[in-house]
Amino acid sequence: MSNTQTKSVFVKAPVDGVNFTSSPIDYKPTEARELINYYCYDWGIRERGVETLMFSTASGIEQLYPFWTQGGVEKIIFIGTNNTVYLMASTSDTSPTNITGAVTVNAASVNICNFNKNIFFFCEGQTPWKYDIVAGGNCAATSFSGPTVSKLAYGWNFKNRLYALEGTTGTPTLLWYGGVGSTSGTMTSFDLAQVLERPGYIITGFSWGYNQGLNSDELMVLISNSGEILFYSGDWPAASNWQLVARASIPKPTGRNCIVKFGQEVFISTSRGVIQLSQIFAGRTEEDVTYYSASRNVGTNGVFLDRQFSLDPQNPFLYGCSSTHFIYTMNYERGAWSALRVTPYPTCICNAGGFLFYGTNSAQGALGLTGLYRIEVSGAGENTGLAASMLSWKTPFYDFGSNNRKQSSMVRMIGQDLNTSNNKLITMAKVGVDFVEPTSSVYSSNSTTTTAGLYSVAEVAPGGQGRRLSYCFMKTPTGERNELTGFEATYVEGELR
Repeated sequence: MSNTQTKSVFVKAPVDGVNFTSSPIDYKPTEARELINYYCYDWGIRERGVETLMFSTASGIEQLYPFWTQGGVEKIIFIGTNNTVYLMASTSDTSPTNITGAVTVNAASVNICNFNKNIFFFCEGQTPWKYDIVAGGNCAATSFSGPTVSKLAYGWNFKNRLYALEGTTGTPTLLWYGGVGSTSGTMTSFDLAQVLERPGYIITGFSWGYNQGLNSDELMVLISNSGEILFYSGDWPAASNWQLVARASIPKPTGRNCIVKFGQEVFISTSRGVIQLSQIFAGRTEEDVTYYSASRNVGTNGVFLDRQFSLDPQNPFLYGCSSTHFIYTMNYERGAWSALRVTPYPTCICNAGGFLFYGTNSAQGALGLTGLYRIEVSGAGENTGLAASMLSWKTPFYDFGSNNRKQSSMVRMIGQDLNTSNNKLITMAKVGVDFVEPTSSVYSSNSTTTTAGLYSVAEVAPGGQGRRLSYCFMKTPTGERNELTGFEATYVEGELR
């Protein structure tokens, strides 16, 4: 080894998240081939927090809906697969109250919206019902005239009016709307069949505030099951200023619950992944702003169930349920994705009180207890029930700017521990070479004591020799919640045998 050199390079943590779609040589240095149970931030990555089973249920949970009372208390309504509506009086409530009352529920097809101090539930085949946020009590049936109310399938509010769509048991191109501020009474119809260009019917609608430079306009956006989008401006369909101002086409949406709003952006889940409404409306198609760019790195993994997305109001994260054991989360300030691995299959999610909640349904493959789970996003606690393989970061295969063979000799992980009672930084590492995963199951491991709030270094010596090296990290949780900013890799390069 006379013609060798020892070199080192600093590798930043994957602040740009996981990438499932690029070829092995096209990754950014700050992307990961695998990133499980970590959140991405500007400075690095942080482990997910403690997971708690709030309560188990004999049946599954189909919908979660958080809301605030006028007194500032955050509560959650959830709908069980036993066709029952429950209320959690707070985000720590472990004994929810049955508030179904006399209404009839079909849990599999409920859609929920908030309008004028009431939460409305639309469920095709049943009379819509509502929950009075101020008065509380049980749910009660609505009293609208005009439509056959049992055919209404989806609702929302726009410019102080309640709107509802008929489902497939009715005339699915009919849009109904009520009077200003009215939570009952007469509704008027507007038929969209005369407007749609592509075969299909409207499955979802919402209001959207669009910034036009000097001012913003509130538009109504309607999306069809075939991916046609209609943009309307004006006060209501019978108003003199009501007009269709734009039309667009997108890939097929995943269902009625395919959207989530943040600021003036709307994310839409489609068969091509998550896309951004602002890019569609602006007609921007340049390479760096392709309309599906919100989830292009996760490919079809970013196609979510027909459940509500969830947006964290306290942290920059958007969540969506996949059809497996994963909840995918995106740091929407960076467009960086990672995956939270959970034991049961998640069927619905919501953010409330600084926590991420998810419900499960044994009929959809839950392996743990069926019920409601809560994950801490902030805080210092660690989920010690995770196996080592469920805390994983795999880097791209780096060539470090040279095509020479390299021998890994040392890794110095830089990070800190959030849990002041443990104060420990743990590193377990092994190295894959030349696009091949490590064949050995043995990790080089080490830990170091940290000081709360200060960064420390944990050194390990994973072997591996090749032209391209990939560093694979795992960690056995023992109570410390680590933040990682990156690592320094030392390697020998040159005439290696």
